[in-house]
Amino acid sequence: MGSNLFLQTIMRLGIFSGLIFFMVCWAAEASPPLNLTAEVKQVRLGPYLELLEDPQHQETIESVAAPARRADFESNEQAIPNFGFTASAMWARFELVNRSAQDTQWVLELNYARIGEIALYFQNETGHWEQQWAGTYHPSPPKIRYRNPSFRIALKAQESQVFYLWFPASSVALDLTLWEPIAFAEKVRQDQSRVGIYYGSLLIMWLYNFVLFLSLRDRNYLYYLLYVLGFLLWMCTYDGLTEEVFGHSKFWTSPQLGAFLVAFHEFWLVQFGRGFLKTRVHAPLLDRWLILLMVVLGIEMVLALLLGIVISRFWLLMLIPMVALVVVISLFVAALRCWLRNYRPAFFFLVAFSTIMVGASVLVLKLMAVLPSNVFTENALFLGAYLEIFLLALALTDRFKVMKEERELALQQQLAGTERIAALNHVFQKFVPYEFLNFLQKEEVTDLQLGDCIETEMTVLFIDIRAFTQLSEQMTPEANFQFINEYLSQMGPVIREHQGFVDKYIGDAIVALFPQADDAVQAAVAMLNQLSRWNASRKQNQHPTIRVGIGINTGKLMLGTVGERHRMEGTVISDAVNLASRLEGLTKRYGVSLVVSENTFFALKNQHRYAIRCIDRVLVAGKKNAVSIFEVYEGDSEEMKAQKQATVREFEEARSLFHLKRFQEAEALFANCLVRHPEDPVAAFFQHQCEYHLQHGWDEHWDGVTQVDTK
Repeated sequence: MGSNLFLQTIMRLGIFSGLIFFMVCWAAEASPPLNLTAEVKQVRLGPYLELLEDPQHQETIESVAAPARRADFESNEQAIPNFGFTASAMWARFELVNRSAQDTQWVLELNYARIGEIALYFQNETGHWEQQWAGTYHPSPPKIRYRNPSFRIALKAQESQVFYLWFPASSVALDLTLWEPIAFAEKVRQDQSRVGIYYGSLLIMWLYNFVLFLSLRDRNYLYYLLYVLGFLLWMCTYDGLTEEVFGHSKFWTSPQLGAFLVAFHEFWLVQFGRGFLKTRVHAPLLDRWLILLMVVLGIEMVLALLLGIVISRFWLLMLIPMVALVVVISLFVAALRCWLRNYRPAFFFLVAFSTIMVGASVLVLKLMAVLPSNVFTENALFLGAYLEIFLLALALTDRFKVMKEERELALQQQLAGTERIAALNHVFQKFVPYEFLNFLQKEEVTDLQLGDCIETEMTVLFIDIRAFTQLSEQMTPEANFQFINEYLSQMGPVIREHQGFVDKYIGDAIVALFPQADDAVQAAVAMLNQLSRWNASRKQNQHPTIRVGIGINTGKLMLGTVGERHRMEGTVISDAVNLASRLEGLTKRYGVSLVVSENTFFALKNQHRYAIRCIDRVLVAGKKNAVSIFEVYEGDSEEMKAQKQATVREFEEARSLFHLKRFQEAEALFANCLVRHPEDPVAAFFQHQCEYHLQHGWDEHWDGVTQVDTK
């Protein structure tokens, strides 16, 4: 008896110790505070949340914020907490610590536009609790007009603040993100662009089918239009766009409207499926089942309008996704049945409903908390719906195609013309480079439209023959064309070998574009080397030597098509192109072959790979800002390159003295450079400039920038 009592005492002590150990461990695993620094632009709050369920909706901020209730909160283990269907309310607790030495502003966003209401609680300077409200039942906070509920948070320097969130938990995915205001504004801008493209394309598709309905007068088009219209309006309410577009309105944000639109668009979807698939003929039993579903959907529309009177919001939210899932599966089975009976239009319908069935299933499973909330589960319905609407439009179009014999005849004619089209495309690509089409995201030349354009950063190469006018005057017109074509045949392949393409020929000049600055510089050096070999060949035939100047600049440009309806061409428009042309002109001034701008120099992956030196800082005609220019002498002869390399440091020192207006010292150093390399045209140019300034004086306000007024 005594031993049993002893064992019971030991067991009780063990259980008590285990409970104490568990509570200590649990407290040690409380969610950590979020430390905010100047480097933080956005952060997901999931790992920093602690959650408390309020089944009876009886808790207040004073009760949950009491120190004794801290242990009741549970650390969140999900990246995005998903509570499924529940009648409970939830409290979320998180702590923010401003590690910055300055006061900071933040935006707290809930990526769940459908929530009715959510409250944020925080203590003010007096210790009292303040609250902010958001959600469809409340207007957006001042200065935040966005579809997702958002709050403004202010933290003083080195301040630590605890915040609480209250919200009804049914089907809510608590995807919270804390944003730095500028990052939040950029996120809103990108989101608006995405939403605009998505809904804009759906609206265009609807208008296109509306025009077809007016011309064909087919009732199936009417059913389809009513379905898409209801679906678009529902998605706008589901995605929170109605408040962002129309402002806070009880009509657009009411749960009755959302529930009604779900039943409305599903009702017309079922009717469209019955008419399109001709289920009365191909699947009579399924047709009766679909009629029953339409009755259920009609009742659902009535219940939605009587929300809060006949049925609670919770039970209606439970009913809607279940009926929607049954509708999608039923129409999929009906389409499969009709397709198996060799009804050809059912194929498009079947494919379309494969997409919406997957999207709707993922959404329902996410709402029931079977699947986690993430990018895929949040957007599966939108993607599936887009594909479904698009494919259903194709299905409708397919019903009105010509007879099989006419299609076969058209196919034969198309096959007969394929070879001619391929030949024409090959010829067209000589006028419009493939790279040009690729940048504009076009497959064929025939896809180009007037005004197609894109902004991108590229490197522009401008090359021109020196003294071409004198050369051309010594040749006949036929010889001129022969000479230019032979010259361009030497240069064009080099450009393509270095991933560039010719934008245009301007007489003897070439404008070429390169995605990378290194490719452009390497192409220019290779062109100079190719020109040397061609000159050697011309010399044997007693033809004059050809010299060129090359200017290269990197910058933003607009690439696209210009002209008018009957005549257009591809081109580039940018100040970067004009500067490349000016740099080519400067090669004559300094007596060099290849000049690049500072934009290109700093865009090079490894400047030390090339024989290159800075030669001046200039302000060219038509520009407001000066630009540093560099000579790339990688294409010079080995002897000249070695001589320039040997004097590069002395040259740089002399040039620095020149820009400091210490002309006498600079002139001496330039003279030393010329002693070691008498054929250095840049050193000779600056020596002459030094002598000029020493003889005629200089402007005391001169800032060292060379102004070039000629184009």
